[in-house]
Amino acid sequence: MIKPRLAIVLAAGVVVAACSSPPPPAPSASPTVTATPEPEVLLAMTGQPAPDSWKPRPVIVVKVDNTVAGQPQIGIGQADLVIEEPVEGGLTRLAGFFESRLPRVVGPARSVRISDIGLVEPVRATVVASGGAPDSLAAFERADVTLYDETSPAHFRDAGRVAPYNLFVNPREIDRMDKGRLPQQSYLSFGDSELPKGQPAKDVTITFSPSRSETWQWDRKSGHWQLDGQKFRPDNILVMDVTTRDTGERDAAGSPIPEVISTGGGRGYLMASGEAHKINWSKVSTKAPFELADARGREVEVPPGRTWVALIVRGTGQVDFD
Repeated sequence: MIKPRLAIVLAAGVVVAACSSPPPPAPSASPTVTATPEPEVLLAMTGQPAPDSWKPRPVIVVKVDNTVAGQPQIGIGQADLVIEEPVEGGLTRLAGFFESRLPRVVGPARSVRISDIGLVEPVRATVVASGGAPDSLAAFERADVTLYDETSPAHFRDAGRVAPYNLFVNPREIDRMDKGRLPQQSYLSFGDSELPKGQPAKDVTITFSPSRSETWQWDRKSGHWQLDGQKFRPDNILVMDVTTRDTGERDAAGSPIPEVISTGGGRGYLMASGEAHKINWSKVSTKAPFELADARGREVEVPPGRTWVALIVRGTGQVDFD
């Protein structure tokens, strides 16, 4: 009888010991991992988001004729930004900036001016033109701005046109040849800040000289500005008054070639969504972007999109609204 009793006591002791053991530790919670979203990539020339498959590339600028003899222009409608700058004889010339799209043909290609250096350096662009006067070419070399002239394989002649309006460029060929420098900043201060109430501007007439003026019309349905005969349909028009100096160079007709001074500052208008807004512009150096402000010195942001920039000579140029 003793052995069974002992067995029962021992068994009970085992149960008590088991019941008094500390509970097993609870499994530790897995740390929460929050994915950091990739920063949005914005195009330097429009301020708009780049496509998901975007691979950054240098901005290519093509100098394009802007006279009746050079019509029709080809490819300029696919530019991201176009600058119309005054040249000799009261005429103007275009600088088409291509970043998001590269057409197969742009032209007629014409020569560079010293003025172009300050216009292309903010995005370290590669410039494509027919060539340039000796002083202009020397200035490009000193500024270390890459320039491809008509000796490059990207240039070709159209047998159906007469010189000098028969030279065209394939920007895609330039992109394959030139690894260039990528833009490090936006060309303008693009942003979505709401603009203050502006002056209604259904029609905007920009006068460069007695021999050159143009009237842009706001098309509310498409949300773009339109100019008769011009395939470029900008979201915005930016007009800035500038000063010039005589370079001492002369064109083939003997007219003095001016240099546009794009540094410093001045006044102008930003046209967006059918309204005109007075602005003051500034540019502290050739490499710096253009910055805009209102009369109180507050920053004015350019709505993201394609922009036509018109440079008019202070005291000569004029802007009228209807």
